[in-house]
Amino acid sequence: MIKLVNVNLFEREEFGLKDVNFSLGHKDRVHCNLEDKDQLNSLFGILEGRYRPESGRVFYDRLKPHTQSDRLLMGGKVYDVTAEKYWVLSQEVLFFGGEKRYKRSFLEQLKCRSLRHFPVYKLKGDDRLKFTLLALLFQPKGLILISDLLTAKLDEDMLEILRLLHCQSGCIIVYASCGDEAKERIDWLTGERPLRQLAPPWDQREEPNLNQREELSADLREEQNEPSIGQEEDKSVDPKDE
Repeated sequence: MIKLVNVNLFEREEFGLKDVNFSLGHKDRVHCNLEDKDQLNSLFGILEGRYRPESGRVFYDRLKPHTQSDRLLMGGKVYDVTAEKYWVLSQEVLFFGGEKRYKRSFLEQLKCRSLRHFPVYKLKGDDRLKFTLLALLFQPKGLILISDLLTAKLDEDMLEILRLLHCQSGCIIVYASCGDEAKERIDWLTGERPLRQLAPPWDQREEPNLNQREELSADLREEQNEPSIGQEEDKSVDPKDE
């Protein structure tokens, strides 16, 4: 369970996040329809653990979950490890709906077996899209944040991976878009598995349960949570300092 309670960021600015209140539960599927990219970047920055709210709190019922977002995987971050090591191909078996699947079968499906030998930073274009889709699909638990994949040009095979991720992943998945830019893909995903819709003004105002744990400090997280293979650990910062 993840709960945002009265969260504000840049609340005095027109583009800011104001009084954000919602909860995310086990295997939840949520779409946040935001007013502009600034709001999207602020919300995902908080959920990624990169930004601290100016006021309000983020609560977890356990430790902060492992989180991946498509925009960071597709962005300019440099990972020197090979795609094979990042994907942890040594752990071959996945289970979707009780069915056993091998990770390499998905590489065959996307025709990207050769990508496993490349350092992640060398992947561009469709190769970067395929890497991102598989990185999210192979995530066993935690939180997945998706925005760029909603408007990216995906071929039939890539769309099938996105559909499988949406329908079968054991993670919480939060989608975010602005206005109607991703309406067609959101409608398609909703038809495959219903999405809970959220948008400003945020009306799920809830008081935190006293048993819930507030977000761990950056120092404590560093002691308790090792970064995933090939990933830099993001320190939570005040966006004003960036």
